[in-house]
Amino acid sequence: MVKEKRKFERVPLKVQVFVRDKEYNGTIYFYSSNISKKGMFLESELLLDEGTEFVFEFTLPSSPKFIRTKGKVVWVTRPGAVGVDINNPPGMGIEFVEISPDNEREVEAFIEKKLRK
Repeated sequence: MVKEKRKFERVPLKVQVFVRDKEYNGTIYFYSSNISKKGMFLESELLLDEGTEFVFEFTLPSSPKFIRTKGKVVWVTRPGAVGVDINNPPGMGIEFVEISPDNEREVEAFIEKKLRK
């Protein structure tokens, strides 16, 4: 059995995420599968390199307001990687690098509400 390494509890979140490079040259669309207080997982076979930083936006089901933050790819799950659980899709673990206090509170409130259900 693999021991869980996560520091923060995650809850499911299926939303479209709009990712832009730091120079705002273009937008790539991803879908999230979960979120924690400090980051989220983006499902995709299009993978950015670990360490890549970008600006991204998403909405929570509880609010129409966009949450805008800076993120960093901290780990990647490649399609068909050896030792990866077949139920885990390919994608990227994203850490929130810069998030406003208001947006951070909104994310925390969403997670708390989901955990109480």
